[in-house]
Amino acid sequence: MEKKIDIFKAVAVIAVILIHFVSAYLLIFEKWGSLNWQLNLVIDQVSRFSVPLFVALSGYGLARKYLSAPLNLKDYYLRRVTKLLPWYFFWATVLLIVVPHGSYVLWKQYVFGRADYHLYFVPMIFQFYVLFPPVLFLVRKFNLKIVVLAALWQIAFYLIIGAKTENLANANRLWTDQQQYLLSITWIFYFILGIYWANAKKLSAKILIFIILIGLIWSITNSYSTINGGIHLITATRFTRLPVLLYSTGIIGLVIFYGGKISSGLFSYLGKISYVTYLGHTLVLRFLFDALGLQKLLPEPFVAFIAIVASFFTAAVLSKCYNLFHEFRD
Repeated sequence: MEKKIDIFKAVAVIAVILIHFVSAYLLIFEKWGSLNWQLNLVIDQVSRFSVPLFVALSGYGLARKYLSAPLNLKDYYLRRVTKLLPWYFFWATVLLIVVPHGSYVLWKQYVFGRADYHLYFVPMIFQFYVLFPPVLFLVRKFNLKIVVLAALWQIAFYLIIGAKTENLANANRLWTDQQQYLLSITWIFYFILGIYWANAKKLSAKILIFIILIGLIWSITNSYSTINGGIHLITATRFTRLPVLLYSTGIIGLVIFYGGKISSGLFSYLGKISYVTYLGHTLVLRFLFDALGLQKLLPEPFVAFIAIVASFFTAAVLSKCYNLFHEFRD
């Protein structure tokens, strides 16, 4: 079961790297509406299952672990802190040194994940780790009711913030995508769904594939039409939209109920270093593209492959050094 989770964590990280590669280095600079631009928009939207899947797998993995085993709160929280925070503080510090930030309050960079645009993930997922014990209790007590309630909340939340961000997209945006992503309430349905589906009957694969196709088509057309209406690219392609919610739900179900049939030693290993890869991949992208200008020298598929390999390789080397240091110290 753990190997399955690792495999799809690796897939989710690859999708995140593709999103940041496409949105930061291709979509913004390519001619709007060209065939290449449209293909990259599709890649961006196909990859939008990434963070929702991460969140759902976190809930699923925790629920599977504590379905029958007792939950010792002291050991549980200590394990979450020691697993999550050391690598986070390392990469946040490196990024604060390397990436210009202008004037800022230092403690906010760490607490709110502002050392780089993707680090919102750590304070967000930490909120879920804190909330897991009471959420697990609620799911056990109310079962599907709490899942439906979370779905209704997230739908309403997306409708409200969707209207605000689109109105403010070309002005002084007070509710940015980063502010949305930082909050656990933005992703709460995925976390609860992962917990619930850890001990639920399988859904039909045909139904899940239908949900995926409808959600994906809706997501792509929604992004295209929203951009065409003058809304900023980042707002138009963000995670916090109803079509992404539908699409990601289908992907999560397919992974949880049918992903166990997939086996890969390589991806299982990549999943084990996926967290470190996620934290450091933006620095790798900056080096490859801003420093080396790789996107100007090679075809885009080759550049994307190099970016993915370089991100995982960097994480593998650092993880190995970290393990050797602990072995030496012990």
